[in-house]
Amino acid sequence: MRWQIIDSLLSGACQDISFIADQIRIAGFLYRAVVDALRNPRHRIHITIDPSVEDKALGGEYIPLPPNSNRLIFPFAKLDGNVETLASRCEAVVHECTHACIDYTKDRVLGSEEEVASWFADALFRRGQGLPIGGDLDFRKNFRVLADDARESNVRGKTFRVPETALGALEADFVHVHSKRDKTSQKAACGWVTGSNSAYR
Repeated sequence: MRWQIIDSLLSGACQDISFIADQIRIAGFLYRAVVDALRNPRHRIHITIDPSVEDKALGGEYIPLPPNSNRLIFPFAKLDGNVETLASRCEAVVHECTHACIDYTKDRVLGSEEEVASWFADALFRRGQGLPIGGDLDFRKNFRVLADDARESNVRGKTFRVPETALGALEADFVHVHSKRDKTSQKAACGWVTGSNSAYR
């Protein structure tokens, strides 16, 4: 699983990703930093398989802080399955590793901004692999509108800047979805998050 994650992060579809969303910049070199931490003999980023994550309607989790710091958690043990299952699992990996990228930068960002950046990264990964960007949620639909422009910029070696109006709409969609789930998720989505960077020292 560790080496499958590394292969996904080093793939062209992931390394081509380059965008700025407000204060957050995501680019191939950040995924390479995560790869270096995964390759480290001391396993600076740990991987845990926990099927209960799926029960929370999550594809995975990244935990940056103690007591389980620098830990990727997934409900599956391999990147395998039919085309859609494999794509969904790779998307979850890119999403959670984007959280790890933001952790690496030590930037202080809003939880909603971090989630939007992570969702946009996995949408771009899908687009880079030539896969459809599915989902009925409003913010998934809005990602599809932006993904083609971003992908076109990326393959030309340019960094795509998410328009402020689009970013505001995406954050509002995200907070709305989480506020309907429970107050804890709403608080996490709206609160400030600061990267710990402890996996990369």
